[in-house]
Amino acid sequence: MLPANHKIVSFIIADKHESLHHAGVKTTLSELKERFWIVRGRQQTKKELFKCVKCKKLSSPPFNELAAPLPLNRLKNPQAFNVTGVDFAGPLYHKLLTIKKTKKKENSVEADSIPEPLAAEEAPQEQEPEPLTEAEAPIEQEFEEETEINHRKCYVCLFTCAVTRAVHLELVTDLSARSFLLAFRRFAARRGPVSVMYSDNAQTFRCVERHLNILQADPTVLDLLARRKLLWIYSASLAPWWGGFWERMVRSVKYLLRRSNGRACLAYDELEASLIEIESVIIARPLNYISDGPDEPLPITPNQFLNNR
Repeated sequence: MLPANHKIVSFIIADKHESLHHAGVKTTLSELKERFWIVRGRQQTKKELFKCVKCKKLSSPPFNELAAPLPLNRLKNPQAFNVTGVDFAGPLYHKLLTIKKTKKKENSVEADSIPEPLAAEEAPQEQEPEPLTEAEAPIEQEFEEETEINHRKCYVCLFTCAVTRAVHLELVTDLSARSFLLAFRRFAARRGPVSVMYSDNAQTFRCVERHLNILQADPTVLDLLARRKLLWIYSASLAPWWGGFWERMVRSVKYLLRRSNGRACLAYDELEASLIEIESVIIARPLNYISDGPDEPLPITPNQFLNNR
């Protein structure tokens, strides 16, 4: 029998706990009772296991921090996509078909069918060649077409509204500033102008912001954008949680893309059509809780803000 609250008892419990590969309270106490009877053994075992740094590191719960209030840009009632977050997802792979033309192989002639050369006496006299008619003109060589399949990378440029939670997907061939600028022009032409743009610190976005600043310095463009200027806000470096509202949309797109296409490698136009279908599914999702009651109103969806349906 061993007393409680003794240093030797603490050493015995800690040694047994480590020899059992940091097992729990029940396993450690069961092994100790085979040799020792410790007064208030369960309490002493819990006390020593609570001091174990390795167990505390692996089993401790995460911090429960209070969420910060939303910025004012996400609480006002503007037009859809007036306040937008943008990010890239990928890479995805698409197949590129290339057609190569090769000459057709002529059939080989058997050696037996080759005529023997005539003797010198029997050889006909040489005559001048007569001009060929159109019918006897040489026929153009025929070619065979061979199709090769190559795999190329492409990326998804995701625009999401910070207020209505709608998304707009654009498929781009690379991460260059030119590709993003073209995607941004297509997005703004279909969804309307943007006043505030959120993004991470990618070099692509910084190049585009410099390009837009140069454009806005032009007097003709400055007159057009005098009432609605674009404010670009970057998240802090090495802080991806600052862009949680667009990272969550990236996850939704990948979730549907993985389940709809699987491991299939589609052509570029097929992949673009698949992304547009995924976009229509995401903007039709409910934003509030769906009740089981028959008299409850229909859920709110981003589609109602975009297309009023």
